[in-house]
Amino acid sequence: MLVLGGTGFIGRALVKRLLQDGIGLRALVRDRSGRAAWLGQHGVELVQGDLTDTASVAAALDGVQHVFHLARGSGTAWEDYLRLDVEPTRRLADLCCARSIGLYYTSSIAIYDGGRAGESIAESTPPSRASLRLNAYAR
Repeated sequence: MLVLGGTGFIGRALVKRLLQDGIGLRALVRDRSGRAAWLGQHGVELVQGDLTDTASVAAALDGVQHVFHLARGSGTAWEDYLRLDVEPTRRLADLCCARSIGLYYTSSIAIYDGGRAGESIAESTPPSRASLRLNAYAR
């Protein structure tokens, strides 16, 4: 299994759980220090690369049957997210489809209006139009 975003908040939790279950993991990391070093110390195969670098993503997919995509781009404008998140994710999906690799993508809770006390967010909760309009990351 390949994990993208394995050094992030949710990614670390996923990696810990998969390791507890005895699943062999590979992680695409920008560098091998910091949080990535912890992954390597716990038996995760580290492949240096970046979601925006299609060649490094393609190399990391060799021999993989499933990908967990928890990585995210950053920016201040929608165009930044298109270039650094949306388009690289589309290219990843194309690579996975071409190789018959299962792709599991996680979105963000930022798409919901979580500011109302007492309300629950479920799979059926629609995205907040205001969040999508005002927050480029949520969009």
